[in-house]
Amino acid sequence: MQPVSLALMLLSAAAGIQAVDVEKSFLVSFPQGTSDSVVNAAKQMVKDAKGQITHEYSIIKGFAATAGAKVFEGMQVYVQSDGATVEEDQNVQTNGQAYLS
Repeated sequence: MQPVSLALMLLSAAAGIQAVDVEKSFLVSFPQGTSDSVVNAAKQMVKDAKGQITHEYSIIKGFAATAGAKVFEGMQVYVQSDGATVEEDQNVQTNGQAYLS
């Protein structure tokens, strides 16, 4: 195999690896007065994109999910008009004590 052909093949493989969507864990929370149909539509959007709902909250209107970074970004735009927030799930620490989410 010629060196140029080999180099092109390796570059193509590297580009394909980078095209894989990175998984993100995120939280979506809605204002208390939000209709259940709006929340359910957001959850369905995650499921349709091959994401997974990992927790449904009962005290607040919202859920936790895992999906590709593009779904995370799309969800931020999708729920914005409903006053919802979408934030990446993170570990929280107070007084040196870590609380895992």
